[in-house]
Amino acid sequence: MMSADRNTHPNGFDTPAPKTPVTLSDLKGGNNEQFVRVVEDTRAKCNSVLVTKGKDYSGEDDRYREFKDTANRLGLTEFQVLATYLNKHINSVFRAIKDNPTSPVLQAEHISEKIIDIHNYLYFLSGLLDIKEQENPNE
Repeated sequence: MMSADRNTHPNGFDTPAPKTPVTLSDLKGGNNEQFVRVVEDTRAKCNSVLVTKGKDYSGEDDRYREFKDTANRLGLTEFQVLATYLNKHINSVFRAIKDNPTSPVLQAEHISEKIIDIHNYLYFLSGLLDIKEQENPNE
């Protein structure tokens, strides 16, 4: 049974329930202003990519179509396809860090583009998990 001071998301995330709404503006002092700016800029870029690339990959009707179509074509699950796509971007970031530990860079694109893609794949993963939870609430 869930206690009253905990929130459990359908995906299983269990977090303390905030007493009041928490925002990034609550972070004060030190390098928090820079951090908040980076988080907000990254979120805005993620949103932009989700909208602009989304139509190319999934059309208007199914945001997860790319994963489902590829899964059907290859005999995999959409989670396996998503993990493969995500892993490709993570590998690029790890390789950049390994090759230049003090200032990671990529040759073909800016490393921030990989970071945006990683964030977005994790959003897709959360969405697919949410769909599965809605389909099978007792699992």
